[in-house]
Amino acid sequence: MPDRLRTAREDFLEKDMKRETLNRNIEKLKLQTKANVASEKDDMGKNKYPNETQRDAETLNRLYENREYQRHLAELDATKLDLEKSKIEIQHLSERLDTARTLAMLGWKL
Repeated sequence: MPDRLRTAREDFLEKDMKRETLNRNIEKLKLQTKANVASEKDDMGKNKYPNETQRDAETLNRLYENREYQRHLAELDATKLDLEKSKIEIQHLSERLDTARTLAMLGWKL
């Protein structure tokens, strides 16, 4: 059982690293899109989106149309769910191991 617990913890760490990578990728796409929107000019050389509200709205529109961004969001949601399931599994295995140790100390066998 300790091996299963160790494996579950390693699995959790891998999923957590994946979550961090996805968060970084999402943030990178947000910043790139925001920079692109802010640097756009109209035909007269003026900022196409002159105020922050317009830039933010255009940035959101582009992000929601971006397939890579949407894919990362979906992966992030799935990874978060997997992390929660892993937490439950680790808790369950920890409790079983504690119970087995207690019973062993009392001279019982499972």
